[in-house]
Amino acid sequence: MAHDLLEKPDPMVCPRHFCFFWQMGTMISSQTQEPQTVADGCRCRFGICMRLNRELGNKDWYEDHGPKLRAAGLPWFYYYPSPDLMTPQLREKYIGESERVWGKDHWIANETEKRG
Repeated sequence: MAHDLLEKPDPMVCPRHFCFFWQMGTMISSQTQEPQTVADGCRCRFGICMRLNRELGNKDWYEDHGPKLRAAGLPWFYYYPSPDLMTPQLREKYIGESERVWGKDHWIANETEKRG
């Protein structure tokens, strides 16, 4: 699957193997086919991710899987829609690096929608 670095991904679509929780406890690499649903590969133990199930999901549990992102040539922030839950240091880094790719204030609409 090709990823366009200049196009911001849909924040409600599970990035599958680019998420740390997809990797945890999943043995799909030894199989010939990937699981039929994301639930077969997601092993988040904190709750149901909104990216997996918009109705039952209680939070966006995405955590980047750095090695997979680097191998695909994607930046660490690629699947984060906004810096709203990041530490102050990561927030500044996210804003600076992602605005160089996606443009100034690209993330503000996502923060406004969440506060709704």
